[in-house]
Parts: sequence; C-alpha cells; structure tokens
Amino acid sequence: MRCLYTDGEGWKKLHGFSEFIKHMIAVREPLLQEHPEIRTILLKAFKESFAYSEKHLPEIADKFMARYGGDREAILASARYPRIEFTFTESELRIAEAEMKMLVEMGELARETPIAPLFVI
Repeated sequence: MRCLYTDGEGWKKLHGFSEFIKHMIAVREPLLQEHPEIRTILLKAFKESFAYSEKHLPEIADKFMARYGGDREAILASARYPRIEFTFTESELRIAEAEMKMLVEMGELARETPIAPLFVI
C-alpha cells in the first residue's frame, strides 16, 4: 500500500508539520537571468490554471478519479483549501525535506538530495 498524499493529523503525527506541500514549481536562477520575462509569463499561467481549477473542481475531480481512483469528497475537500504562495520559507524548506524523505522511503525518489542550495530563502 502506498500513500502519495496525506494531510491533517497523519502527516502531523509523522513529521510534526500541519501543512503539506502538494505542488512546487522551481525555476533555476540562470533561466530567470537569461529570460527575465519568463517570471511574469509563468506566474500568469499558474494563476490562470488555478483560477480555472477553482471554477471546474467537480469536472476535474471526476477526471482525476477516472484515472487514479479515490474518494470524490476527499479530493474535493483537499482541492478547496490550497494556498498558493510564491515564496520558500525556512518552514517550507523543513516541510519539503520531510516530504523528500517520505518519497525516498516510498521508492518514488531514488535518494535524498539537499534542497536548501536550490532556493533563495
């Protein structure tokens, strides 16, 4: 049995965090330096994608369930409470490290790698 996503009490008891990073987009600094316009383009696309999702949650949940299965109400409840921030704080770093450890233990990632050098905190 594998658990690819959890939140709430289970995650908190395992790692001490009340939040879970479900999606992360990272862009390397050289790309931003070479193409400074990409920041605005990407942020606009992410925000438009999020807005579309907000308006079409039932349809998206149905398509998700058709492909992956799961409990519809749990999927909808999870999707209704995202928090999108364009930051990477010390707390988020610790959460990401815990998630990486979990993914390595599950066999989804081959090994752990240092995260901090990849981000400006």
